[in-house]
Amino acid sequence: GLKKGLAEVEKEIVQLPEGSTDPFRAIMTAFNEKATQEYEQVSAALGKVKEQFKSILELYGEDTNTEADAFFTTIYNFISTFEKAKKENQKRQEAIDQAARAEKKKATNQQ
Repeated sequence: GLKKGLAEVEKEIVQLPEGSTDPFRAIMTAFNEKATQEYEQVSAALGKVKEQFKSILELYGEDTNTEADAFFTTIYNFISTFEKAKKENQKRQEAIDQAARAEKKKATNQQ
């Protein structure tokens, strides 16, 4: 992976002759130091994200080995189904309200 690639770049830099007028060594050394530092920061952040995701899985009672895409697909499906049920319930309530108004109007007209 990336870590191995950075280690390979480090090996190549070390093998370059020192004192050369070729700027490659200086440029690659600076690049490798910055890239290694950024890799370590991203790697640490990824570790935190994985810990937080595991906590979320535990909170929702899911297996801690569940993949993120499977978990979020489950959440998405739940929300979609919930929204559909909510709309159906609203339509059902509107129909009940409309029938009640019609019944009330019918009773008022008969008097």
